Amino acid sequence: MPPRISVAWVISIVTAGILLVLLVALVSKHVSAVRSRLSGTIPQFVLTLASPMSIPSATPEAQIASASGEQIASEQMASESCLVRVDPTLCAVMRSWYEMIRGAKRSVWLTTYSFHFTYKLRNGERVVVPQLWYIGLALKHRQLDRQSTHAQHSNDDEQKLRFSAVLNCATMTLTRNARAQKRYISRAMGLWSHMGVDVGAIDWHWYLWSHKQAGNVHAKLILVDDVIVHLSSPNVDVKARRGRLCWGQHGVTVARNSRIARDSVRYARELESRSTRVEPTQAAATAVDYSHERLNLVVLYDGDTLRKESWHALERALLLENDNKLDWLPVPARNVQFVAQMPQSSIWTTSGAECARELLRRIDAAERSIDVMTPNFNSGAIWARLVAACERGVSVRIICGKRYNCYAPLIVKNLFGFRTNEDMYARCVAPAFAANEHVRANLEFRWYGERATRVYTDENAASGHYKLVVIDRATSIIGSFNCDVFSVLNSGEAFVVVESERVARDCLDRTMNVRWAHGVTATG
Repeated sequence: MPPRISVAWVISIVTAGILLVLLVALVSKHVSAVRSRLSGTIPQFVLTLASPMSIPSATPEAQIASASGEQIASEQMASESCLVRVDPTLCAVMRSWYEMIRGAKRSVWLTTYSFHFTYKLRNGERVVVPQLWYIGLALKHRQLDRQSTHAQHSNDDEQKLRFSAVLNCATMTLTRNARAQKRYISRAMGLWSHMGVDVGAIDWHWYLWSHKQAGNVHAKLILVDDVIVHLSSPNVDVKARRGRLCWGQHGVTVARNSRIARDSVRYARELESRSTRVEPTQAAATAVDYSHERLNLVVLYDGDTLRKESWHALERALLLENDNKLDWLPVPARNVQFVAQMPQSSIWTTSGAECARELLRRIDAAERSIDVMTPNFNSGAIWARLVAACERGVSVRIICGKRYNCYAPLIVKNLFGFRTNEDMYARCVAPAFAANEHVRANLEFRWYGERATRVYTDENAASGHYKLVVIDRATSIIGSFNCDVFSVLNSGEAFVVVESERVARDCLDRTMNVRWAHGVTATG
């Protein structure tokens, strides 16, 4: 006898089918809306969803670092001057990390989006992330410096260095894995011990952005002694494609600015208070053979051939190198602003987007030019403001990675229709070129070079991880903020706004114009 099919089973199948059809219809409706041209602009519902114009004021505790509303005596600020240094390449950023941590007297605090221990080369072998070597060497040389000073002044009490870090337990796939992150922390400390750092002489405070909290900490921030502030684009990891280092980086350091330091410290403490403290595990640290040859190699750059150096060679280079020093530029303290936002619960939450508001305000105020460097470009709100700037006669240059993946969940990709920057260009930028004469006259759009040459440098890297906006060749915005929907509405971000023509010229001449010259004009 054939099996009997129950009525309940049939009803369940029919109901599931109806729900599936309704879901497909709903998604298709949104996809069609996103992909419609609407006279060369982005669909209005995307602008409404993503535009911080509709974002209500943040709660008091979320307004961490916007200094624009604070009352500061103008006479005092006019007489004060701070120092700003632009780091135009990854090597310059790493040198700044080393110098700041080595010179720390009381505390080092950092936060980063991703924190890894090793990465894979083209031949399959795994080597240590070079940022960890720089941090370890800085800690080692700091201890040697202090021991020498202590020997000369034996009556001085040596204060323990407080090393604090707030890390994500989330990867780019948006999955959370606190166990893996604790393993990386343990192995990093084991590596530093192997390098000669007395880890017991340091007061360690490791925090993970809690799985109970939503959003991601995307800020890349280092504070030294609560007075020196460094923001940069690299994480403590390596961006490599098929074993080839492929992302250029940059950063900025601000010193002698009490207001910036105070706002940065406030942001750091807020992140700590919302995170979960974790302790490294000895088992994870001792499970690694740090004397193995591959773990004593630093790949300074990579191309068709690998250049590998031992960390001993790197140490000698850092101790002896005196060339290529970057200039500290004096800037009035009132002309530097620190802006940050806390991670939000989801991309649908519209509170706390201080960074997005400030960026859009600066774009709206542009009179002559806007230069944008970003790895990811898929924010409808930012694109709409750039189009409006073009219509005002402002010259706009944008450079980003052609095939950079938006790392968005599938439903968000289907909803917005942008899986890569190339999608964004085809569906929004190209139609604007075709339909809007002001865009044709005032907008230039380029991709980073698609292939690195034989020797990797920041100039010929296959892509760029820069987060830089220069307004009117006088105002520079440098930090962690991408021109994408997640930075606008979801991620914890931080950047500094520097109103200085000299700093802007440094950013343009050493970073933007160099990569622009190697870029490829977008077509389509």
